[in-house]
Amino acid sequence: EKVGIVDPNNTNYPIVGWQGEKWIGINDNANKLARLAFEMDKEDKKTLTTGDTWSLGAGYTLTINSIDAISMPRQVWFTLKKDGVVVDEGIGQAPQSSSIVDKNKAVYHKTKTILGESDALLFTVYVNNISTNSVEFKYAWLIDEASAKEIKAADKFGVFEVRTADKEHITLTNENTVSLSSNSETNLMGNLKFRVADNNSVLRFYPKADIIIGEDGLPFSSSISINQGDAYTRSASVNLNVYAVNATNMSFSNDGLSWSPWEPFKTTKSWTLTGGN
Repeated sequence: EKVGIVDPNNTNYPIVGWQGEKWIGINDNANKLARLAFEMDKEDKKTLTTGDTWSLGAGYTLTINSIDAISMPRQVWFTLKKDGVVVDEGIGQAPQSSSIVDKNKAVYHKTKTILGESDALLFTVYVNNISTNSVEFKYAWLIDEASAKEIKAADKFGVFEVRTADKEHITLTNENTVSLSSNSETNLMGNLKFRVADNNSVLRFYPKADIIIGEDGLPFSSSISINQGDAYTRSASVNLNVYAVNATNMSFSNDGLSWSPWEPFKTTKSWTLTGGN
């Protein structure tokens, strides 16, 4: 909910609960999805000064280049990057009044063509206020373009196979039996599982998804795939595809004991696996 602000381009972000995580229907398409990388609550605010960099997640950052608090309207110049590569050089302005017209002018959008969908909303933020030395943002929202995928019939996700997929719906069914046993968890797809109660006489279970809350109180989830989603590899040298919400640094291990040095978060990593399954 963006109180008192109307998006002049009628852009929105329909959330799809996909594999136990928040994904976005690109241009309202249920079968063209991208992960929600960052979303501010309606009460959240972010204040930055010239030179500050805001880590948005999934390798995206926003850096304040300069602030003009003298001109009317007051303006801010910033750079949006993905893994250090410039996505856009943006200009935002603070609202000059409380009118809806002026508030609309304070909304910055970055759109791109994603999965063949033109003018798909990638990032948006509202410039709430600009003072002499700082800018205050609200309502920021971002998708991870690198995660975008089109869901098609016959695609398989965990125990499910896609039967139909179109702009309006995705229908999945399990072809094989899903076995449940007491006091256990059964993976279904992605981060979505069945949790079975500890009772041998009565079967009780419920769907669940694990969300880790970081020290700053922000939800954190992550996943890693090999070579763009390969189920296995015969080569020890691989490219890791990394997804993480609200991550700023990363480290890797083959055995959970010896870890690589911490490094700034990126969505890809060259890595050498050790032997074994």
